[in-house]
Amino acid sequence: MRRPVSVVAVAIVVLLACSTIAGAARSSQRVIKLLSKTTSTNVVRDKGPSGASAGDVIAGGSLLRNAVPQFGKGKGAIVGGDRWRIILNSATAGVMTVTVKLPGGTISAQGTISVSRDTVTLRIKGGSGAYARANGVCSGTKAPTNAFGADSLNTYRLTVPA
Repeated sequence: MRRPVSVVAVAIVVLLACSTIAGAARSSQRVIKLLSKTTSTNVVRDKGPSGASAGDVIAGGSLLRNAVPQFGKGKGAIVGGDRWRIILNSATAGVMTVTVKLPGGTISAQGTISVSRDTVTLRIKGGSGAYARANGVCSGTKAPTNAFGADSLNTYRLTVPA
């Protein structure tokens, strides 16, 4: 009587292991590199003293171009845009949220930023379409000299579960 139960238990463990491995294999890892040109910046709400201070809300958007050939388009091709919002918790730091629209869907990211740093790094927290349930990080650095007037080079390192 014990033998069939143990055979069934072993079969279940093997099936679970196989489905976990298959699920991991279906996840896709991607690196997306984009040149970002700020197209708008607005102080939505200026609280407290004049100038940057805790509670201020700044929002804007950017035009995104391929930094490398991707999405079936060449380097420099316009592939999307983003909308971002920063809520300052001091004159030099705050929380930034970004929604990036790309071919196939959107990517959402959020994180704490410091205006004194050369690199901004945000956590990818999902998206829509091809990027639904995506996770990873995106970072923005000063763009190398380019013909498009881009302000930053944004690199998205993400995993999209199957």
